[in-house]
This record gives sequence, structure tokens and C-alpha cells, in this order.
Amino acid sequence: MDNLTHKECEFTDPLRTLPVECVLFVIEQIAALHTGTWGMKQEDYHWITPDYGQLILGLMRTYDARIGADDGPAVLDYLRDQRGAVAVLGTYYKTRNPKFQCLLRGDVHTGNVYLTPDGSPNFVGFQIMYISSAFHDLAYFVGGALIVEDRRAHENDIIDHYLKSLAGFGGPTMERDEEVMAEYIHPFLSTFSWVVATYSTQAKERHSKYFERSLDYRISQM
Repeated sequence: MDNLTHKECEFTDPLRTLPVECVLFVIEQIAALHTGTWGMKQEDYHWITPDYGQLILGLMRTYDARIGADDGPAVLDYLRDQRGAVAVLGTYYKTRNPKFQCLLRGDVHTGNVYLTPDGSPNFVGFQIMYISSAFHDLAYFVGGALIVEDRRAHENDIIDHYLKSLAGFGGPTMERDEEVMAEYIHPFLSTFSWVVATYSTQAKERHSKYFERSLDYRISQM
């Protein structure tokens, strides 16, 4: 293993956003991982941790208590409904398209990214890898790594870059059609996991920033 500190690498933070060029570079890494595992099925890989959707739904039982606490995350009024949030999230987990299934990096927020001395971004650690829809990785990273204005301006180009990279690495060839866009947008619902994560895992400021960036999609209305 490399000593990244010794190599003068810089670790980033969920509070920090990245420029579009860096995001495109990381998207290529995500596409490379997905290509090599496209079509994986959980039943063929019992040793891989099962989809963490059920874990998140379990944590959602603390949703009302978390947002009602004095130091709870700032949540807009239309999201202050545990029953509705659990129902929406459960529907998302049940309706992901198996057509896009592969091995995911999983926890792709910017806190798991480091920069080499020349500014190239890379992921560190693969502690939450599981098999699910490829677009979870894509949406989770893009939604958290960019400021809202950059995501709005460049999102379609970024998705196209992912699809092109996927095909270039030998994966499936796809267009940015309605089916792809639906599969991309819905993973923003997983932002709820930042609400129920404890401050021992991520500082309150990080919760607020990541949730704020993803709320631009008005996730409860999907």
C-alpha cells in the first residue's frame, strides 16, 4: 500500500466541491470499475456485502428523532415526514432497473477522494462496495462533488462522458434517453442517508452541505 501523505497527496472533504474537469476524471474511474463488473448478480457473489438499501431503511426509523433534535440537520418542511420519506426511499430501492446492475464503489462522496500533487483525483478505500444500479455511483458523486450551478450547467455532458467512457472500456453502449435519465435521477433519493447518519460518522456541517446540494432535485417529488 502507498503512503499517500508521504507522496504529498491531499485529502479532500465533503464540504469541498470539485471543478468540472476533476469530476470528469473521476467519472472515468467509476466507468472503468462498472465496465469490468457489468451484469454482476448478488446470488453469484455471496461474499460481497448485500445491497445496503435495507440498512438505510433500518436507519430511517430514526428519521423523525434526527430532524427533531436540537442539533439535527436542517430539513425543509416538505421533508419532515418520516413515513413519507421511508415510503419513497423503499419504492426507489424496489424499482431500480436490473439492466444497469454492476459492482459499485458505493460511498462516493468527496471525503473519499484524494488529489495527487499534479491535481489528479482518485478514490481511497472501498469499504462499501456492493452490487446495484450503476447510476447510484454516478448520481451520488456528481450531486455532491459539484456546486449546484455547475451541476445544472454540465450535468448532461457529464452523463454523456460516463456513457462514452463505459463503452470505451468495453462496456455497454447506451444513449442518454428517458430510461437512462430516470435511473440517474432517482439515486438522489439516497441523500436521505445523510440525514440519519450520526455526527460521529460525518460532522454536522458535512451533512448540511451534501444534503443542500442534492435537494436541488426536490427529491421528495420524484
